[in-house]
Amino acid sequence: MRHFIKFLVGMAVLFVSLVIVSGRNPLDLYRYLQAWSGNTVDNLTHGLPREVRDTKLSNDLAQIRAEFLERRIKLALSSRKIEELRADVITLTARTQRDRQLLVEMGPALEAATQAQQATLVFASTTRSRADFEREIDDLLARRKLDTQALAVKREGLARLEKQQMQAAVLLTNSQHALEAAEREIELLRARRDYAENEARMIEVVSAISADLKAPHESIGSSIDKLRDEVVYIETTNEVNRAMAPAGSWGSGDTVSRKYSRLEDLKANYAEAQAEKQRKGQAVALQGAVGQVRGDSNRRP
Repeated sequence: MRHFIKFLVGMAVLFVSLVIVSGRNPLDLYRYLQAWSGNTVDNLTHGLPREVRDTKLSNDLAQIRAEFLERRIKLALSSRKIEELRADVITLTARTQRDRQLLVEMGPALEAATQAQQATLVFASTTRSRADFEREIDDLLARRKLDTQALAVKREGLARLEKQQMQAAVLLTNSQHALEAAEREIELLRARRDYAENEARMIEVVSAISADLKAPHESIGSSIDKLRDEVVYIETTNEVNRAMAPAGSWGSGDTVSRKYSRLEDLKANYAEAQAEKQRKGQAVALQGAVGQVRGDSNRRP
């Protein structure tokens, strides 16, 4: 901690010294310092590993979600306050209406007692003195006046709160949609980045194979050519030797090649005989089937 404080003090002293020596406006030097620090932070941010940047992005999203949840809670609490205020408005409205109806009924009774100069009067099956009745009317009038004023204030406040709550709900809904869209975009971009990285690695592998691995004709082409020439030479030599050999030597000697040739000839002869036998059998069967069909047609009336 001490080293950090010393570093800050040194930077401050250096800044003041630069201002004094250069004779420049301190605001210009401050702007240069601000621009330098901003570029430095950007360079450091871009130089961070991908895991660090992903973790920071996830933390930012988590913080936004937490703030969004907190605002949701505040909006729910404000909704409760609005409900309480709405209940108060309903209660005050009902009381002012009752007081108004009661004053409507008490007015004629007081007017009749006053005209008759009566000290008492009967109201609601109860005998009361006129003075007490007048005080009760005065209390009702005063309470109704206060209730009317309070009701106007609460109604106005309720209307403002409901409007603000509606606006806050709309803003909160839009914020939620924006957050969900950002989360989907981040997930999609991460998937695309992973796919692009896999493709880049595959391209590197293919490029390395193309660069390092030679074609078969490039690596063993000369050996194949030599082997081909050797086979052609041996086969040509055999053909020349067979052409130049005495005629009786092929029939007298029972060599391995002659045995092989004899077996091959026998196999070919046997296969030809079997094929001929099969063709004859198919022809006989076909003729029998045709005869049977003709016999059946002749027997029909």
